[in-house]
Amino acid sequence: MIRDCGVLNLYHPPEAAGDGDLPNGTETKYHSAWYAEKSVGMSRYYAAQQIDTQIDKIVRIEKPRGAVVFADDIAKLADGYKYRVVQSQEMFDEDAGEAVVDLSLERVGKIHENN
Repeated sequence: MIRDCGVLNLYHPPEAAGDGDLPNGTETKYHSAWYAEKSVGMSRYYAAQQIDTQIDKIVRIEKPRGAVVFADDIAKLADGYKYRVVQSQEMFDEDAGEAVVDLSLERVGKIHENN
């Protein structure tokens, strides 16, 4: 699969300073990669609806080296929106000959100014 839709930036969400404290408000960027968009299938769409989640996009990126993409991480895409990672699925792309990650994303933010 050709990843030519733009650059995706991944961030860990703000961490809480301690028990009961509010998050410090700083997202931590940990990976940038070119991505490809995939179709959101009907079964995935309805499965997400059953758990009160919406999958707006599915994208494929090269697997980050030395990092894991977690649910609730933040993705900023070339379309200018911010997304929450609902699910990440690691696999090996036989055509590309490399490890990849498919990310199911839910749009959560408005258009951002900086990637």
